[in-house]
Amino acid sequence: MLFSKALRRRAASMQPRVCAEPLPAALRLVPRGAAVASILGCVVTRGATHYEFAAVASIDRPGTLASLAGIAHLQNATWIESGNPHLELVGLGWSACRVAPDEMGTVLRCEFDAPPLDSLRLRLAMFGARGEFEMPLADAALRGDGRWLVWNPTPIYVKEGAALRKDRLGSWVREWRDAGFVDVHVLARDDTVCARASGLGLACAVRPPIDAAMSATGAARYHDLTLYNLLGLVTATALRHDVVAFMDLDELPPPDMDAKARGLLNSSRGYLRAFFRGERCRPPSFCPASECELAAAAASGVCDAELHHTGNSKLVAVPRRLRMISAHEAWTHSHDQKPPHIAAKGCAGRNWPFDLCLRNRSVFG
Repeated sequence: MLFSKALRRRAASMQPRVCAEPLPAALRLVPRGAAVASILGCVVTRGATHYEFAAVASIDRPGTLASLAGIAHLQNATWIESGNPHLELVGLGWSACRVAPDEMGTVLRCEFDAPPLDSLRLRLAMFGARGEFEMPLADAALRGDGRWLVWNPTPIYVKEGAALRKDRLGSWVREWRDAGFVDVHVLARDDTVCARASGLGLACAVRPPIDAAMSATGAARYHDLTLYNLLGLVTATALRHDVVAFMDLDELPPPDMDAKARGLLNSSRGYLRAFFRGERCRPPSFCPASECELAAAAASGVCDAELHHTGNSKLVAVPRRLRMISAHEAWTHSHDQKPPHIAAKGCAGRNWPFDLCLRNRSVFG
């Protein structure tokens, strides 16, 4: 395929691009009833010899999400693989794609040699059915290239009677930037939140529930949390961020966050575990060294008893070292799921360390 000199110059200077809103976008396969792929986000970058496309999707049987009873939607990776999924980019000359399903979400990846313009056409086939979708592209708001990123994976919604305080959101942004995290990205359920956040120097993206029949305010509001953690990992890896912190808007960095992140970079570890439930302990500044110490605090009444049975860590990671992530845990390319246990006399079961403790402050009033 031949391209004009002007087109090649544009390709040479191409900044990273992302899938344009509205998202999630439904790629429906026909005959109807085979599957539906919800594209939650993507990023397109230029490598040394080719272009790279990476997207996060939820591939499901039609109706699966609307009947969701729990708070987390997990992928049925075995079912997806049984459909022999095949992805290609249409109209771009040579391309090589793969579909990588996992229970946390499905990653779509392609390499291609034609410079992308304003959109990409995806073609997905599985279970003998096929669908195509034109995916508009927009310039990425994040810069990457060695910067540190704080990524909010939980789309913001505002409870009835509450209000998002712009001053507190601005303070949240400043405190993370002061800790070295220059790029800031948040998700919201509707554009009123992004409008409220304008002028604060952050990237805000609107992501309503995957299925319109689902409530954005009930327990199911967390149904896509694992998917957006995965999108943060895919985005940070593609844009070459050195460090990414997966944090909600009520979680603030400790005073030594910069040193902790630099120590992580200078080590061989993939991530740090940050205790984030201090508001459920007395005093809120309680900072356990491990899950075992937290369990003892929950048993003694220092912390709420429920903390012995919940996910209590948020993650600060080196994205290029991870292969998969969830809301509270991560997996490295060496297939290590968690850091070594801390030896503690009389402590049975899980005893994974907390590397740091976050502070808490709500952005709502």
